Amino acid sequence: MSMMIDVLMEEKRRLEALIHGYDEQISRLPKGSISWKKRESGEYGYLAYRVVNSVKFDYLGKKGSEKPEMIAQKIKRRRELEMKRGEAARNLKQINRMLHAAKKSV
Repeated sequence: MSMMIDVLMEEKRRLEALIHGYDEQISRLPKGSISWKKRESGEYGYLAYRVVNSVKFDYLGKKGSEKPEMIAQKIKRRRELEMKRGEAARNLKQINRMLHAAKKSV
């Protein structure tokens, strides 16, 4: 039984480190989404994100320019990392339940 607890503890430490790594990567990426607005001379991209109770817009550039595309890739990467972090958090919760049950039965 103690071997199983050791394996679960090792997995718990691994998942905690993984979540911490995801949090660090996520914190370096932009929040929000890109909003395209049509003006007389073309379409322009803005980074839309929330600050407390309001939505802020930061100008990125004209459609087809490099900056909006780069920010879009970073936002996509952030969403992927957030999904992976959520999965790791669910797994950690399950490991904690298993550890609690294993320690209770010992």
